[in-house]
Amino acid sequence: MHHNFFEKSCLSSFERFHSQMFCWLMNNSFISKDVRIKVINSLFNTNITMQCNDIHCITEYKRVDLLLTVDNFSFIIENKLRSSQHPNQLSVYKSKLDEELALLNKKYSKNDKYYYYFLTLIGEKAEAPGWNNITYEKFQSTLKKYEQEIISHFDETTKIIYFEYVNSITHLVEAINDFKKSFVSYPSVFEKKENFNYKNHKEDFIVSQKMETIFQKQFYHIIASKMSNNKYTIDETHGKALLEFDILPTIPKYNKFDYKIGIQFQGNCVKLFFRPVSLKDYDNSSIKDISLDTIKAFEKLANDINNDMNNNKNKLLSFSRINVNASENETQKRRKRKAFISISFKKNKSIPSLKTYKNAVKCFQEEYNIVEEYAKKLNDAILKSSK
Repeated sequence: MHHNFFEKSCLSSFERFHSQMFCWLMNNSFISKDVRIKVINSLFNTNITMQCNDIHCITEYKRVDLLLTVDNFSFIIENKLRSSQHPNQLSVYKSKLDEELALLNKKYSKNDKYYYYFLTLIGEKAEAPGWNNITYEKFQSTLKKYEQEIISHFDETTKIIYFEYVNSITHLVEAINDFKKSFVSYPSVFEKKENFNYKNHKEDFIVSQKMETIFQKQFYHIIASKMSNNKYTIDETHGKALLEFDILPTIPKYNKFDYKIGIQFQGNCVKLFFRPVSLKDYDNSSIKDISLDTIKAFEKLANDINNDMNNNKNKLLSFSRINVNASENETQKRRKRKAFISISFKKNKSIPSLKTYKNAVKCFQEEYNIVEEYAKKLNDAILKSSK
């Protein structure tokens, strides 16, 4: 795969770059309004008439990435390429914009219609109501569909810019679609190595554009959708994607907050954890909120797990460590510890070694089942200690 100017400069992996290019196309007077309306109708599944008077696009409007207006129609677009939606992000954005836009309609006696779109590479679904989902693949296919009409009045320099941009999106789409079919050709998505000998040009492209984390999230979306528990979230920490399952009923009013027990998959690690349910409560928590009896229950379970795995020689998981964060040393005095305790397991099979999605789902489910049994024991011990 030839890396074009946008890729060599790593622009093609930045959301803002794509937002700016979208605006450039929508505001471009060398593209007729009729053609731009065709692109808009195809991309957003709308039916705006060709007799429109005004098309205008801006970026970074009220914290949202794109605002496209076509007469009395407005398209509000949140663009996610390398990242994902944050908890409640879309609902907060929509709530504030709905209020502000309603005031504008009232102030100017207008009846503008507003539509919300969530644009992603991996087809991530918007978690908030009122948002429509679109993908980079849909954007790329729309540009290809109307390509000759779009470039018909471009000079040669502008044509080069346009084709280079469309090629950049095409490379992104081809890579993610190939990865969805098989991850075995993309070991560097999961394993960082120096001087990696890439298996194919698409793998080289992903690494050069620093897209590993979003591809990991794509992998987890495929795996989680086929597992027995559909209560999961996909997030990231320190540049690594993680898959998290809530596995037992919430433990209500444990000390100050509601707590939960869950399982996390991240890289070659699996964690059994205990923490406040809401992120707001977690941010306001302290390790001191967890009772000494609960910490002792965790330590006892960790010891039992270590013994079990040493005796049974589990083929899938090995005991790694317990993370309690209960002690107070100089580092912890400078940084408040949150209410989070966990037991870590090391996966004995790396993700690339699983070779197929079918094998990966089977392996993840078996690992999940093992940790879930320990979670039930932990739940019983915590409920007993909190009485």
